[in-house]
Amino acid sequence: MDSSVSPARILPYLCLLFCLASGAMTGCGYNPAGKTRPVAHRGVIDLRGWDFNKDGGVTLDGEWEFYWNRLLKPSDITPSAAREDCGYMTVPGLWKNRIVKGAALPGDGQATYRLRILGGGDATLKTVTIQRVYSAYRLWINKKLVDERGSIDETSKVPENYIFIHNKRNSSFTMNEGTNEIIIQVFNRDYGSGGIDRSILLENNANFEQNMKRSYTIDMVLFGLLIFASVINILSYFFRRQDSASLYFGTYCLILAINTLNHQFPLLPDGLTIPRYPYYLNYITIVIYVPFILMTVKSLFPDDMSIYFVRFYQIVAVLHVPVLLFVDFKTAEELIKVYYFLGFILIIYNAYVLAKVIIKRREDAILFIFGFTPVFIGAVNDILYAMWVVNTTTLTQYGVVMLSIVITIVISRRYSRALWRVEELSKDLAEKNITLRNLDRLKDQFLATTSHELRTPLHGMIGLSESMLEGAAGSMSPEARENLSLIASSGHRLANMVNDILDWRKSRTRD
Repeated sequence: MDSSVSPARILPYLCLLFCLASGAMTGCGYNPAGKTRPVAHRGVIDLRGWDFNKDGGVTLDGEWEFYWNRLLKPSDITPSAAREDCGYMTVPGLWKNRIVKGAALPGDGQATYRLRILGGGDATLKTVTIQRVYSAYRLWINKKLVDERGSIDETSKVPENYIFIHNKRNSSFTMNEGTNEIIIQVFNRDYGSGGIDRSILLENNANFEQNMKRSYTIDMVLFGLLIFASVINILSYFFRRQDSASLYFGTYCLILAINTLNHQFPLLPDGLTIPRYPYYLNYITIVIYVPFILMTVKSLFPDDMSIYFVRFYQIVAVLHVPVLLFVDFKTAEELIKVYYFLGFILIIYNAYVLAKVIIKRREDAILFIFGFTPVFIGAVNDILYAMWVVNTTTLTQYGVVMLSIVITIVISRRYSRALWRVEELSKDLAEKNITLRNLDRLKDQFLATTSHELRTPLHGMIGLSESMLEGAAGSMSPEARENLSLIASSGHRLANMVNDILDWRKSRTRD
């Protein structure tokens, strides 16, 4: 039978993959429903018609006042002050190569951002969320210093300016009726460019706390599911050592569970690395779990994945881990970007392997497609998210939960098929045992009948040969007497063999 699958059979699965990927990439970002979002224009954003309870939060995107090479406090900006140094900068965005006063700005430097918010007297407590400002900043809201990250000091050597995808800062305040003011001093000496590279979100504090609780709950549920999947698969391996895929996948789930938990509760102290930085565990888990998912696929489909591909990623992971211990955070980010690039190659190759699996109609191939597809989509999203290409969230753990369900189903199916094969073989063996017993009985009957039939001619042959030796036929030559003696001797031996067979038959009958 032809085991190939036509491209038309594969097309629905490719369409499903595309739809899931599109949904994941477009459905996870922040996009408030309802009316059009307000946008800042020339340093002012009008929120007087925005209902935070009904319309949700709003991003403070648009044109902010921009004072290059000046770190201004609220008291330094007065209506009567000269505004020659005031320009406008689009937020979100970095300032490198932006034209200010006819000159392109460098990446290093300092600047002050200012935004005036026109409010309608909503007394509900609000929360401002800042995700990515390069690299140190101070935040004033309505003339109060509410947050400070890093050190805005050219002489400071304190390595605190970590820009990490999960490192969001939150500040709460009550909006005044009329004009509210946000001022952000930004100082950069560590990265390629300074600036505010992600949208600043303004929302009700109640909504913020609700979202934080929801995020915490989801992470803890995912952590529990991943731990459960890890335990189930590792125990499954110890019950059936031939199934190495369960061990590899269980270990993968355990590493991903640690990564998920570390987002909520940092598990390792900052001083583990030299020089120290706090996100080592996040990076090391990312580096380690990639080879385990490869080994899982290799164990499931050994004839379709190259062992050299698996070995390459194992070597890369082994080389990355010790290096991360002795580099600073900025260098670690660059190393992880290289690993993310290799991750794209990994995803493409795994998609190719799964396509081969479908074409060759491997066992449970369709189930594995539905299991691995969410993982691949989540991995693509997470790589783009970690590289700041998309502003979504991590999704791989959701795909792994789906994959765990699929693998559990596959393992159950394989055990069911194995049990069915055992039952079929047992039934076949029982039937063959009955046949053998019948044949054995026929054999015994044949031997008994044959033995009884042989005894009469044998006794006749022995009697005739012995009587001739005694002279019943007269005198014979010595040669004839020797031949008759040989016949009589052979007859006695054959008669003894027949008697032995009959005695054995009688003992079998008694047993």
